Amino acid sequence: MDPNLTFYLASASLGCYLDEAIKFGISDIAHLLIAAGADPNRTDMLASPLMQASNHGELDVMEDLIEHGANVNEVSGSKYTPMSRAFTTGDVEVIKMLIEHGGSVEIAVQSTPQQMYRLFHHLRGTDVDRYLQSQGIIFKFTCVTAGVPKEAPPTPALSCRMPPH
Repeated sequence: MDPNLTFYLASASLGCYLDEAIKFGISDIAHLLIAAGADPNRTDMLASPLMQASNHGELDVMEDLIEHGANVNEVSGSKYTPMSRAFTTGDVEVIKMLIEHGGSVEIAVQSTPQQMYRLFHHLRGTDVDRYLQSQGIIFKFTCVTAGVPKEAPPTPALSCRMPPH
């Protein structure tokens, strides 16, 4: 069996078997598919397997995907990254793993700035916030008003600066 097969139901792609194994928390099957040659960077349903694993907190699957060449900074067609997916769950262990393997908070912020602004606003004072500060990751919250009509409210924005490696 080809581990990269995509399956369909009612003319809609449901993704590949690896995506489904990760989504449903069947990590044993995910590991078997990765070992059998499933593409760790294949993007179906606008998310890569690493994005799925980040979203579901599957640390062992994430490690396996990264060891098999998964791109920790991939930006999907919907502008998400594994890091932005991790921030939606607030899972500090997933965020730590991504950063340890070269995951960039800056890329996540640049790809979906308004969503990340809302997330960081809600994550202030949490373990995620404390961890990021301990790593020297600095966020700057600003309101962008240039080019916005006076009657429109300012657009919140977030920028990020990471320490050099």
